[in-house]
Amino acid sequence: EQPGIVIESVIGIGDVNSEVLLLKRTGEGELTLTGWQLVDSEGNTYTFPGLTLYKGGAVQVHTGLGVNSVVDLYWGRDTPVWTVGEKISLLDSTGTLIASYTIP
Repeated sequence: EQPGIVIESVIGIGDVNSEVLLLKRTGEGELTLTGWQLVDSEGNTYTFPGLTLYKGGAVQVHTGLGVNSVVDLYWGRDTPVWTVGEKISLLDSTGTLIASYTIP
């Protein structure tokens, strides 16, 4: 059974300081994302630090610099990563595809 989690949206595409990917927990209970990865079609990879999402919870992954909190994570890149039409994959810590999202 797939864990209930979706890539809800990506906004601010093309501006490293505005790019944000929203990940939302849709299933029951808690889900630990430690070691999970977001991967794009060019092989750019973001690996999640120790983080647990609870039912109805969400986390924003910012492309640029910042300080991680329970609701905001920062990739720390100095260039934008997402492009229109690109497919983003969410992989669990074993590399299994859990969710994907194509940027409209």
